[in-house]
Amino acid sequence: MTVQLRAAIARIRQANGRVVGAGFLVSDQHILTCAHVVNAALSRQPSVPDQPNQEIYLDFPLVASGNILRGQVVRWIPVQRSSDILPETGADIALVELESTLPEGTQPLRLVKAENLWKHPFRVFGFPEGQAVGVWTDGIISNPQANGRVQIEVLRATAYPIEPGFSGSPVWDEQLDGVAGMTVAIDPKRPQVRAAFIIPTTQLINACPELEEQAIPPCPYRGLFAFREQDAKFFFGREQFTQKLVQAVRKQSLVAVIGASGSGKSSVVFAGLIPQLRSEEGWLIEGFRPGDRPLRNLTKTLVALRKIETIDPLDQIDQMVEKFQEGKRKLRDVIEDILDRNNCTRLLLIADQFEELYTLCKDKSERQIFLDLFLEAVNQTENFKLVLTLRADFCGYALSYRPFADALQDADRKLGPMNREELQKVIEKPAQLLGIRIESGLTERILEAVEDEPGYLPLLEFAHSNVSANS
Repeated sequence: MTVQLRAAIARIRQANGRVVGAGFLVSDQHILTCAHVVNAALSRQPSVPDQPNQEIYLDFPLVASGNILRGQVVRWIPVQRSSDILPETGADIALVELESTLPEGTQPLRLVKAENLWKHPFRVFGFPEGQAVGVWTDGIISNPQANGRVQIEVLRATAYPIEPGFSGSPVWDEQLDGVAGMTVAIDPKRPQVRAAFIIPTTQLINACPELEEQAIPPCPYRGLFAFREQDAKFFFGREQFTQKLVQAVRKQSLVAVIGASGSGKSSVVFAGLIPQLRSEEGWLIEGFRPGDRPLRNLTKTLVALRKIETIDPLDQIDQMVEKFQEGKRKLRDVIEDILDRNNCTRLLLIADQFEELYTLCKDKSERQIFLDLFLEAVNQTENFKLVLTLRADFCGYALSYRPFADALQDADRKLGPMNREELQKVIEKPAQLLGIRIESGLTERILEAVEDEPGYLPLLEFAHSNVSANS
């Protein structure tokens, strides 16, 4: 969160006061930054490999601006450049030990060790050219490169892009509630691309083992977010429903998981059902949300699964949408093509938050084409399964279209609230996996507080994620 970042972000300066980059407090004595930022502070070339012995100047602009501190580099892992402009090897890390007492209001940041950061929202603070006071930006985290660095992307057109002055700044993962890495590079060949690269926390710790003590595992609780497939080991309380859901998918082409808002429909599908099916051979599984353009969003998913690299994906999407609308393309034919290309025997599509078909899509004709495509496919394609999650208060909308109402007659699986035993598992089992001790009596107090509250599951996870973050 912003308060924690403000207390730890350092501004790295040259001796004349010019700002060259960022760093962040990782202990009461140490600042972490990039080696190339230190080189810039000393007016050296970015890739100079020798560890410097000169003093580094810095301050904490968001809590003690202008209070200049000095430090010495105590760990040095320089960048090594190939013939390309971008650094290819070398961690580009410098650990600076402070020579002075920290100003009041500073506090080290929490490092979070996590292997999968895909689609996590982030925020970061930096000092681009002409902005010595610093600016904030945000976006989502993508996937690692071949060299282990992780790509991040700024999505908002009105947000500041990540530029060289962000180097050395901590990347705060909003979902894990901690530092997921350190900003290290952009691609100068493609200034129009609003992306950058970070050194993930796992690499920072490998380079500086002394940081291990400050690092924590990812929080086992999901807060207000649904559980994903990669969270399956922390997903508890729905074991019986999951088994029934697995059996239903094996026997039926269409399964609708229906429940109240906050009941855990998406979680039981992605963290319960999918991991079990993955353990069986032959499954190809993909999820999507209808959104305001359900036909196009479905088609985007299908095109990605087809993996035809010789044709531009956008052209493929446009062509397929047009053929679906004109009735010249059958979904079952696309499914067979996808299975052949992926060497799989069964395709499972997850249409999550299916109520978006009614809340976001205003085009009735598109809605009907979308439904008819699926209904024909589930009726005529043996190796295709459709699982959808639907809020119970939108059942009336779904039943208003007779063909869909008929298909749902024996296809729905109603997800009710958890009982006390299931809730206890939700609270205690994830903590046990990570060796976290729960205070005696805390489980009972939490259960008494939320057991009779509607939509309690997200609130329960949110409360636990905050307790875990502050423990």
